[in-house]
Amino acid sequence: MYFWTVVVVAAALIAPLPPAQAQIPAGPEAPLGNEFRAAQLDDVLARTVEVYKRITPHDDAHREQAIEFLTGAAHWLAGSHDRPDMGVVIDQGLELASAGCTDGLVHWAIGYLIDLHNHWEPAEAYWYEAFRKVVMDGSPYSLRTRAHALSVMAGWTYHNDGAEESRSPWDSVANLLAGHLRHEQNDGSNGRMLHAAIAPIFTSASPVDALQKMADLVKEHIADEWARESLLGVAELTMAWSMRGHGDADSVSLAGWRGFRKHLLAAQTHLLKAYELAPDRPEAATYLIAVSRAGYAPPGTTARHWFDRAVQAEFDYLPAYEQYATTLSLRWGGSEAALDGFANECIDTARYDTRVPLMALEAYAFMERDLGPQAVWSDELRYDNAMQLFRRYAEQASQEQKMAPRSAMLFLASHVGDWALAERLDAEMDGRIDRYIRWKFQVDYPAIKEGIAAYRQRRGD
Repeated sequence: MYFWTVVVVAAALIAPLPPAQAQIPAGPEAPLGNEFRAAQLDDVLARTVEVYKRITPHDDAHREQAIEFLTGAAHWLAGSHDRPDMGVVIDQGLELASAGCTDGLVHWAIGYLIDLHNHWEPAEAYWYEAFRKVVMDGSPYSLRTRAHALSVMAGWTYHNDGAEESRSPWDSVANLLAGHLRHEQNDGSNGRMLHAAIAPIFTSASPVDALQKMADLVKEHIADEWARESLLGVAELTMAWSMRGHGDADSVSLAGWRGFRKHLLAAQTHLLKAYELAPDRPEAATYLIAVSRAGYAPPGTTARHWFDRAVQAEFDYLPAYEQYATTLSLRWGGSEAALDGFANECIDTARYDTRVPLMALEAYAFMERDLGPQAVWSDELRYDNAMQLFRRYAEQASQEQKMAPRSAMLFLASHVGDWALAERLDAEMDGRIDRYIRWKFQVDYPAIKEGIAAYRQRRGD
C-alpha cells in the first residue's frame, strides 16, 4: 500500500470530521467569477497581445494570424471559460511556426500550451526562441510576462537534467520578479489580480532555494496581506513538492519526507490566514484541498471541507474542481464510487451556463487512468450520463469550442465499440482532435482510425 494512502486513511480516523455537504450549491444565487476573469483576461491581453501589436510592423506576413493565436493563448493563460479549444489554438501556433514565424512570444505561447498537457519535449523546441526574444534584457514585454516565461523554461530544464548550469536561470527569474514587484504591481482587484499574476511563476519543478528566494521577495515587497499570505502558501506548497520530488513514495528520501512535511505545515499556516482574511475568495481554500490531500489537513477539516468553501466563494472556480477530483482518485486513496459521485454532482448542478457540469470529465479521466477505459465505460449508466453531458455542450458551444466535447464523444464511442457513432463524429471533425481531451483520456487516435476502418470493412464499404 502506498505511503500516502496510509497517511490519508489514518488522518480520517483521527480527526473529528464535519459531515460532507451532500451537493454542490448551484442555485441562481451561487456567486460566479465572471467579473474577475474578465479583468484577468484584459490584463493578460494588455501585456501580451497589445504589446505584440505595438512592436510588430503592420506589413508583417504573420501579424494577423499571430494576433488571433495569441488572443486564444491569452484566454488559456487567464483561465477564461470562453477559451477556444486547445487543439484549435495549438494548431494555429504550429501553423505559424511552420510558416516561418520566429516571434518569441508566439513560440513561448506554443510551448506553454503544449506543456499544459505534459508534452515537455515538444514544448522545449519552442522555448529557445522565446528565451532569446522574450526573456532577454530590453524586451518590450512586461517583467511579469518575462518572469513567467523564464520560470516555465527553467523549471523544465532543471526538472529534466538537474545540472548545475540549469540553476542559473533562476537568478534571472528572481531578478525579473523583483523588478515586477518594485515597479509593475497593478492590483486592481484587491489582491486577487496580484496573486493571479505571480502564482504561476512558482513551479515545483524548480530548486527549493530558488523558490525560497522568490518567497522572500513576496514577503518583502507585497503590502496587501491577503495576496502576501496566499502567495507564501503557494510558495511553501511548491517547495514541499520540490523537496519530495514527483516519483513514487518509495523513491523519496528521508530528507525529502521531512522537507515535505515542514513546507506543507508552513503552507497550511499561510493559507489558513489568507482564508480567514477573505473567505469570499476561492484561492486559499483550493490550495488547502491540495494540502489536505497530502495528509496535512488543518485539524477538524477534510479536503471536501475546503472544496465546499472554495465553491461557496466562487461556484465556477474550476481549479477547485480539478483539485478535488485529484483527491478522489484511486492513487490518492479515493475510489471509483467517490469519483462517480463527484461526476454526478457536477452534472446535477445543471448549470450549463457555466463549465461546472463539464468538470465531471476530471473524475472520468482519473477513473480511466486508474482502472482502464474498458472497466470505466462498460458501465452503461455512466456512459449514457457522460454522452449526454458532452452532447449538450457540443450543441450549445461556439464553433471554436465544439472540438473538445465532440472529441470526448468520439473517444467514448470507440471505447464501447460504437463504431457507427465514432465514424460519424470522426467525419464531422475531419480528423481534428482536441489535444487536451486526447491527453486527458490518453487515447491512441490512430487505433481509433483502425477501428473505424475495420468497421467499414465489416460493413462491406
